[in-house]
Amino acid sequence: DNNFAAQAAAVARPVAEAAEHAAAQPVAVETGPAAPEATAGTPAAATAAGRRNGATSMMEPIIRKGTHARVCAIDKAINAFLSLSLEVADASNNKDRRQVVILGAGRDTTYLRYRFGYLTGFEGKEIDWFEVDHPFVIEQKAKSWLKKCTPEGYVYNSKMNVATGDSYRASFSKQQDGTDTNSSSYHLVGHDLRSSPDSLFRKLSDPFHGYNRAIPTIFVLECVIMYLPDKASWNLLQYLARISNCNNKNDAFVAVALYDP
Repeated sequence: DNNFAAQAAAVARPVAEAAEHAAAQPVAVETGPAAPEATAGTPAAATAAGRRNGATSMMEPIIRKGTHARVCAIDKAINAFLSLSLEVADASNNKDRRQVVILGAGRDTTYLRYRFGYLTGFEGKEIDWFEVDHPFVIEQKAKSWLKKCTPEGYVYNSKMNVATGDSYRASFSKQQDGTDTNSSSYHLVGHDLRSSPDSLFRKLSDPFHGYNRAIPTIFVLECVIMYLPDKASWNLLQYLARISNCNNKNDAFVAVALYDP
């Protein structure tokens, strides 16, 4: 309907503006040995976690500009989605909650940048954050990478879903008193995106994670589709299109932010 179209446009419009602006900005380029590892205990460490000491950067300036523009555009899409006035599809107490699902998350640091105040415009939001990737990647992120990204004064905590062995709930509590005042939840879900989308949503909806189709959700696919077989990507996109059908009263508003070169 017209309201649905207006909401979709509200997400899409600022994304194009952000990409255009970011692409016009100068981006620093390494021309010699790679920069030292990012300082442990900062979100920036996640982007450098896999860099080998002494490696030489082969990334050309145009690629860096493209990456910068892409990240800015995705951030803007999520922010635009969170800024929308949306209704949940049930009568629960979830009216102020939103869900962000990053498919093929890898070492994505968006949650960390949001959690520790590096992203503006996300403040005061109650977000259930889900990152989905191959079980091996999720295990590495849950058990190793996130520890290296924990800021000073915080303690990283994670709990594995013993029923599946490939998914985790994670949080960051203050070292001083062990509390976590952030109302958002953070979930790491191990899943091979070449598998059936039905199996993915069964994992997401498991009580351990609590994904709720009645809560407005944005799905983010940043450089993911190009790595999937045609049939798998087609099935996944068809599934997302089906649950984003505005005529289905059992589902809340769904947005999809997709970037593929």
